[in-house]
Amino acid sequence: LQGGPCGRVDRRRTSFIKGAIALIKFSAMALFFISPHPYFVNRTILSTLGVATFHLTSLLSRERKVGEMKKVAATESQDPLRNPRNEVFLEGRVSSEPNEKLLPSGDLVVEFRIVIDRAKSRGKKREVDTLEIAVWAAKVRRRALALAVDDWVAIDGAVRRRFWRAPTGVASRWQVEASQLRRL
Repeated sequence: LQGGPCGRVDRRRTSFIKGAIALIKFSAMALFFISPHPYFVNRTILSTLGVATFHLTSLLSRERKVGEMKKVAATESQDPLRNPRNEVFLEGRVSSEPNEKLLPSGDLVVEFRIVIDRAKSRGKKREVDTLEIAVWAAKVRRRALALAVDDWVAIDGAVRRRFWRAPTGVASRWQVEASQLRRL
């Protein structure tokens, strides 16, 4: 008879419960053989043994279910950390002419700016956000080059930080990399 330590809801706890069930069965068999009235003791012990075994078995299955539920809850709570998302959806007004650049690597990129009104301004003065947009995909680049100043656009994309070598050293800038673009 070997019951493990208790205190956790994993295998250790269930091995303790299995040990308790084995102990009850062993005790019942010992009483049966020692008793002067085996028939009476047999019926009493079997009914008691059945109830005790049923309760311990149901406790064992309940502990397993709780353990499984905790594992599921732990994996669900970790999903946002395992699957980080960098998605941006913007609607705004084009504020600069789209400009196509040829990079030293040979890649083409179209860059332009959009202006987005802030929903809540701190004062009476109108506040806006100006964002740099970069377009790398050929199909979307053609659409971007067709835009004009004051056109309204909807952009799906992601926030990126671009690095390059400048005469003063390494430079960087944050941009929204557009994966889809449509005129509103």
